[in-house]
Amino acid sequence: MFKSPLVLGINVRGVLNNGFTVEKCLSVAGNNTGNLIFSESLFRVIRNGVISSYHFTPEVAKGRDAVVVAAANWLNPHSDFGVLAERLEALKLPVILVGLGAQPSKGREHPTLKPGTERLVRLAAESSKMISVRGPFSAEVLNGFGVKNVEVTGCPSLLLASYARGPLSKVSKNPQRVAFHSTRHLMHDTSPLQDYFYKEAYRQRYDIVLQSELADFYYALGRTVNKEIMAKVDPIVCKSYGDSDAEAVGRYLRLHGKVFYDLEKWTDYAQTQDLFVGTRIHGTVAALLAGTPGILMTHDARTVELAQTLNIPFVPAESVDMTRSLDLPALIEQADFSRFEARYGAYLRTFTAFFKSNGLEMREEQEIMAA
Repeated sequence: MFKSPLVLGINVRGVLNNGFTVEKCLSVAGNNTGNLIFSESLFRVIRNGVISSYHFTPEVAKGRDAVVVAAANWLNPHSDFGVLAERLEALKLPVILVGLGAQPSKGREHPTLKPGTERLVRLAAESSKMISVRGPFSAEVLNGFGVKNVEVTGCPSLLLASYARGPLSKVSKNPQRVAFHSTRHLMHDTSPLQDYFYKEAYRQRYDIVLQSELADFYYALGRTVNKEIMAKVDPIVCKSYGDSDAEAVGRYLRLHGKVFYDLEKWTDYAQTQDLFVGTRIHGTVAALLAGTPGILMTHDARTVELAQTLNIPFVPAESVDMTRSLDLPALIEQADFSRFEARYGAYLRTFTAFFKSNGLEMREEQEIMAA
């Protein structure tokens, strides 16, 4: 067993208290606060793990005997992880990738990897027993590159679920406290499907949990002084929420827009709700960690793969009639909430065996809660 592994991931602890700009706060989170969930899970469950960001210094790595990397949808045609691969190669330590996932450009086409990403994958394949991937499709992509020592584990974000506040609550057929989440990045536009969920949250005055929507962050965090920035923000939020009155959208976001850089605050909030609905995988996971029902609206190969592998309650987004208000009782009826709890034990056993085969030891429950 490794005695002192270095665990790399997104470390955003205290980021809002450091006087950072909104852009800097989101940048530290890898432009998506959902990244903190799978990173925190690894940080907390690896015994004797030393926490660091991906931008680790050589000093942090001194005395460590392995590197555990919280991976994400890195098997894509756009990202190049050559810099990280080069820095890890210099350490001459086993590199264990956990939760690696494929993000095809469309459908189920195998993505063409950048040279640096392929370099990182081969480093992990050659220096560790197994690579953990998010699902069968991700394993299939790696197999296509000749990488065979792959274990389908799902995302590590749910490793903390067995230590959460209890099993899923009884699902109300008419939930009153509902939180939505959808997908839009930075100051960019998004698809009509994603905008549908922003508009629906706004119409119903439900909360909206934000993860990468930089434009919305300005209003939700009350950082609206810079008129030049807000002139760029207003058209984006007006379009997504379906109201030409930027002041009205701003009032809504100040009251209902939720941004979290702390796992406990996220799950504490999730406990106050009856149901979470949306297209974000980690927005759904945060609810499940809190013991609150969540429904993932699957909309691409990545979300389908994760929902099926993690047994998360889901409904295909294409089944939603975007010309009408969302029928929550029908959605609840369509989702299967029993699979998650029934199959969570198998998920945990798979991950435990993966860690053991790679020479990593998991902490006991009491240690995890204190981490």
